[in-house]
Amino acid sequence: MIENAFCRFGYFELEAEILPPNTIICMSPTLNTTNQIYRQTGIDISLNGVDFNEVAKFIYSDAPIIQKVEPAYGPIVGGNELVVHGANFDNTPSVLCKFGDVPVLAKFVSEQIVTCVAPPHDGGTILVRIFDGNDNTDEECHQDVPSVSYTYLEEMKIFSTYPKHGSTSGNTPLRVIGSNFVSLTTLACAFGENETSPAAFVSENEVTCVVPSTSSDTKKLVSVKIGLEHEFGLTILSNEGTVFTYTPPPFIENVYPARGLLVGGEKVIITGNHFYHPDSDDSIVCSFGPQKVNGTWLSNSQVECITPPMPDEAGARNTQVVSFSHDLPTSFFFNETLFSLNFGGESASFLKCDLNPTDLEMSLKALSTIGDVVVTKDVFHRSKSHEIRYYVTFTTLGLPANNM
Repeated sequence: MIENAFCRFGYFELEAEILPPNTIICMSPTLNTTNQIYRQTGIDISLNGVDFNEVAKFIYSDAPIIQKVEPAYGPIVGGNELVVHGANFDNTPSVLCKFGDVPVLAKFVSEQIVTCVAPPHDGGTILVRIFDGNDNTDEECHQDVPSVSYTYLEEMKIFSTYPKHGSTSGNTPLRVIGSNFVSLTTLACAFGENETSPAAFVSENEVTCVVPSTSSDTKKLVSVKIGLEHEFGLTILSNEGTVFTYTPPPFIENVYPARGLLVGGEKVIITGNHFYHPDSDDSIVCSFGPQKVNGTWLSNSQVECITPPMPDEAGARNTQVVSFSHDLPTSFFFNETLFSLNFGGESASFLKCDLNPTDLEMSLKALSTIGDVVVTKDVFHRSKSHEIRYYVTFTTLGLPANNM
């Protein structure tokens, strides 16, 4: 029975351990040179301390150094790919990532980068290390290998989003309501498979983000999720969430009537297209200069608004002067106060529209409910436009006329 065995690494001879029936364990000596990152030497075995035979080649290499992982957070269910940054990574199939006590295979990318898939874990922060699976060094030695922290998070739940639709041009502010949200600088909203937007942490139950634009010019439904952005993509931390609908931007073709009284209270119908049904009437806002009022959705092509009272900063007057020319956008006027529409966070612009007798008749009808009306009209030409000015004078019932 053989009781002693010896290993020789180059010029270094050491006693080996025999494990019956056919195994010999050799402890490699320290390499005292820094001239090369890798150094190859032969391993010689002897059973009597005199006769040595080379049985294998042995390569010395610098120990792997791990500097960071991206992302540094992931879901407790695991399954997400991590990018590990460091140095001295070997292109061998035996390289492993170790999450706490759980080893997983690493994929070599370069001497500075490997990737690995996080295993499931109950939660909390653990240490991640890189080592060679063929390394039989004691576990105590592995504890000295450089490591970085990785934190497992509870799955984020998305219950709802507001609003549920917005323009394909993007820029719609979005509220995401759910649970288990955390404050991280790389937190992001994901829209479908390709679009992302940075997310702002509000509370454990809410984050906000701005909807990105999409290349689609038609109606498009996408799922909304929450994740972490990093150099190599996005790691999803939430459930599938809810659906957000991209719609073509709304636009206005006409406002009827186009004029009204300073006292407000008149019904105005805005006609256009892509007025998709809002989540609530609060998401439709009509702006009359500085005054804003909620609108009412009628159809995909019509919205109704009630004009607000409009203070006359120049003093109350009984004479209204309203002008229109073909090179100006259609407007609604309170003493030349411009009307605009905001629909679910999306602003719409007017198309040009002629002032027609019906518009005038409606305005005069409104005036006649509170007084006697007299109308004169001046028509004159400019080089680039044809402008009509209507001078409307009315007398409040029971009061003398004002001829300003």
